[in-house]
Amino acid sequence: MMRDGSSFVEHGVGGLDKEFANIFRRVFASRMVDANIARRLKLQHVRGVLLYGPPGTGKTLVARQLGNMLNAHKPKIVNGPEILQKFVGQSEENVRMLFEDAEKEAKLRGDKSKLHIIVFDEIDAVMKARGTGGETASIVHDNVVNQLLTKLDGMHALNNILIVGITNRRDLLDPALLRPGRLELQVEVGLPDATGRQQILKIHTDSMASEGLLGPCVNLEELAKSTVNYSGAELKGLVTAATSYSLTRHIKKSAEFDQAESAEAPVVLMEDFLNALEEVPPAMGADAATLEAMRPDGYVTLESQSEHVVAENQLKSFVKALQDGATDHMTCMVSGPTGSGKTALAATVALASEFPYVKVVKPDTVIANAPGGSGSTDDVLTAALKASFEDALKSTLSCLVVDSVETLVGVAPADGSESLNVAHPKALATLSALLQRKPPPGRHLLVMLTTSSPKTLKRLGLGAGGVIDAAVEIPALSLEQASSVLLSTGAFKDESAAREAVDFLKRPSVPIKPLLSTARLARATSPNAESGVAADVWRRCAERTELLAA
Repeated sequence: MMRDGSSFVEHGVGGLDKEFANIFRRVFASRMVDANIARRLKLQHVRGVLLYGPPGTGKTLVARQLGNMLNAHKPKIVNGPEILQKFVGQSEENVRMLFEDAEKEAKLRGDKSKLHIIVFDEIDAVMKARGTGGETASIVHDNVVNQLLTKLDGMHALNNILIVGITNRRDLLDPALLRPGRLELQVEVGLPDATGRQQILKIHTDSMASEGLLGPCVNLEELAKSTVNYSGAELKGLVTAATSYSLTRHIKKSAEFDQAESAEAPVVLMEDFLNALEEVPPAMGADAATLEAMRPDGYVTLESQSEHVVAENQLKSFVKALQDGATDHMTCMVSGPTGSGKTALAATVALASEFPYVKVVKPDTVIANAPGGSGSTDDVLTAALKASFEDALKSTLSCLVVDSVETLVGVAPADGSESLNVAHPKALATLSALLQRKPPPGRHLLVMLTTSSPKTLKRLGLGAGGVIDAAVEIPALSLEQASSVLLSTGAFKDESAAREAVDFLKRPSVPIKPLLSTARLARATSPNAESGVAADVWRRCAERTELLAA
């Protein structure tokens, strides 16, 4: 059954030693013993394997290489959506046709029949949970699922068949497919660890190394450490990008000669890989651009005893607890009045954490980026929450920032006893369930929720003491703090001018977000910003940004 010495690495698949060992033990070992022994042991062969995980981790490559590693027929590889046809019964017929060769050989050769492998790429496209989707589409999908279940463990189930399903979204599959006797072996092909990344980098640089085109300065071990959360496909892209830098240098050098052949062969150096790292970020990395956009005026650190600094230090202590492995899951609510800087604080802590995976869920961004036909707003937000949490749990250390929770669940702030009208009940129920979900072993997740109305969230079951582990509050600035912040922006050159600007606002306290945006606008529109913003300019800008008290 197994060709001598076969391994995934020999077939160009790196970083999956553990997964290979699991597949071998569960799927192939029972088929390698004599048929009589198997019969005496009453061995039941595994007929179905599901490979799931993030895009680019090598699921399809593994499935394609199985045929090369086994003394089996060449795998039949079918893209899931190709099964579906518009004519009645044709989709089910397509499924049956995939099994014809295996059925014929089983009748002719019985237990001596060779293994037939059928690979369903994007299996979630056709094997969705029954009863989902539109009426017509649901009937077709349901029939396809039923047909495959019949072939896997029906009255005439075959022993010479192996189904390999591939998906990025295991949660979309019909649960019946995942029971014993069907796709019973479910293998997560996750993001490679440091050893796996080094293995993958070696595979993709072996040819250039053997040709003497890989510089001795290239340290694959260091590169593996610098590529946390890179998938196999992204590591391949990294090598390609590094090669392009080497070629560019080679072409420039060749221009100094009459003929390109006169120049030395292009050698890929460590600096090429370092340049490529800037160019090829991981899809499962930190969403730095979104986080920076959440704090357009940066982050101003106040005096050490301020409530803002205390809250920041508390959030950073949660980060350290996760990094040290003291806990695997922490959910914190960051609350404060509108414009108090709670979103900027959450973004700052997330960036400073240097977690490999950081994601932001902003209701307005999710809705704006939703493709047409995605369903209701509630459905769109629910899907975004599920996808974000699923992705977060694929990384060893992850941080999720769920901004403006009351907007996400569609409820107006209400601190009194009035009834709450939740516009997005699915999103609320999904968020509550996901916050209570524990990460799998070896994974650590920090969730920061921001809200302007903690009392509203508590009434919705999302308060501290329930699904929330801890809460920090960010108040508006005192007048002294506001003066200090204005002085730090450079809008005013001395403390007295900054304090006069704050006093002009006629507020008992000042929210930091509009204060910073007003200072930025005042500096941009002031004719002599270097010498300080004039009082009339400050007045106009404060009125425009509605910072001035009514």
